[in-house]
Amino acid sequence: MFAEGAAQSLAAQTAGTANQKQVIAARFAWCPRTASDVANMEGGGSGGGVAVDEYLSPSDAGRFCLAAASAELPSDFSYQAVACCSKVPEGGVQRWDLSEAKALLGWEPADTWPDGVREILADNDGGYTNVDGLF
Repeated sequence: MFAEGAAQSLAAQTAGTANQKQVIAARFAWCPRTASDVANMEGGGSGGGVAVDEYLSPSDAGRFCLAAASAELPSDFSYQAVACCSKVPEGGVQRWDLSEAKALLGWEPADTWPDGVREILADNDGGYTNVDGLF
């Protein structure tokens, strides 16, 4: 929240100036990095069975970041917090509002749990470090 507040303040202070800053504050869902993260998610995480509803695949995260970095924003745009989550599995609960991501960045998730999990587990238990193919 502190980083978002600082970014919003910077955007507001520079709005309408020659040094105008346009800021997208990304709010990422849970992107597991290790085998234990995946196991926790499969077990419902800390939310009693809701973890897979809040999954973010590595590929969706990469495509979101690319969309945010390359978006052609309106000239009067200064700041927006934008949610990023993969598609909710059938029967799941949509907990993240992705309408800003679609409207502002043209981004929509492509993956659903467990898309991308095999790649996370194949990398190593110390963390997901294989970024090939994310974009």
